[in-house]
Amino acid sequence: MHQVSIIIPVYNVEKYLSRCLDSVLSQTYKDFEVICINDGCTDNSAKILEQYQKMDDRIIIINTPHNTAAMTRNIGIDAAKGKYTMFIDSDDYIASIMVEKMVEQIEKTQAEVLVTDYVSLNFRKDLVDGKYYRYFQSPVEGMFEGSVFIDTNDIRNYLWFTVTCWNKIYLTEFLKSKNIKFPSEFPIFEDWLFWVDVFFNTENLYYYRKCYYYYRRRRKGSLMSKKDETVYWIIPLYKEARRIFKKNNKYEEMKYYLDYVMIRDFLKQLFLLEQPQKEQFFYMIKDLNYEVDYKKLEEQVFIEENKEYIKYYKILTENNFEDFEEKTKDHVPLDA
Repeated sequence: MHQVSIIIPVYNVEKYLSRCLDSVLSQTYKDFEVICINDGCTDNSAKILEQYQKMDDRIIIINTPHNTAAMTRNIGIDAAKGKYTMFIDSDDYIASIMVEKMVEQIEKTQAEVLVTDYVSLNFRKDLVDGKYYRYFQSPVEGMFEGSVFIDTNDIRNYLWFTVTCWNKIYLTEFLKSKNIKFPSEFPIFEDWLFWVDVFFNTENLYYYRKCYYYYRRRRKGSLMSKKDETVYWIIPLYKEARRIFKKNNKYEEMKYYLDYVMIRDFLKQLFLLEQPQKEQFFYMIKDLNYEVDYKKLEEQVFIEENKEYIKYYKILTENNFEDFEEKTKDHVPLDA
């Protein structure tokens, strides 16, 4: 049995797949299996997988009809035989020492989950200096070596970490014994609820302040770059998040944080849409009639520029679509 199971969902990424697989197979740590789920690819991705499997028998290919990313990752979890599990998106890549260092730290700390930082590669052509961005989550002040324990009983610690599944390593038995899966009904934003489930179930979370993962942000053709009606799923996502927080008796403590993140994410998605989806999504948000405490909301904002989203939400609730467009016309969607 291999020590690490690396799960890679693959769907129509022929341009990036070789770079991803090369980065995995060049790891200084060798004791792993690579579970590649061919998610009904219609380009040359499946052929690339077969070529790499001939070169390295650690690559396991599972062929499936096209599913949601959540269903595909769940297939990988079910197939994982390693003591530890990692996820990599097939258009991203990792540093050659990532697996070695992540295993070293999770074994040293005996963590159930170890979180690390990552490098974001932004595909916006108007960003020159900002193309490469090292994303540090910094829940702990000061400099430190190795990993630090994160108290999940302190709900404020939830605020620090990105919801992405791929900047982490998990004890496989933890995921399977707690039956932690991605919500298969969500075609997008599935990481969000997976991380909520992980955070509320672990009592042994550690943070490792290193960057080994290279994330291709807003890559053309990726799910996160698609701006169509799939973004409407963010509304039931937050309804489900509130249900989970209530189930774990954390809702009252986290209500204003959830309100803020919900508003920020609603507005981010809204500004990236074009007609007719933009107007439709505008009225979907407005029809929620979700009342907020604006003073409390501002207390949850860590980044000053994000206070704009609270201002825009107030404009949204008080105006029709045409007036909203006029009053927010100077906004530049930075997360494109």
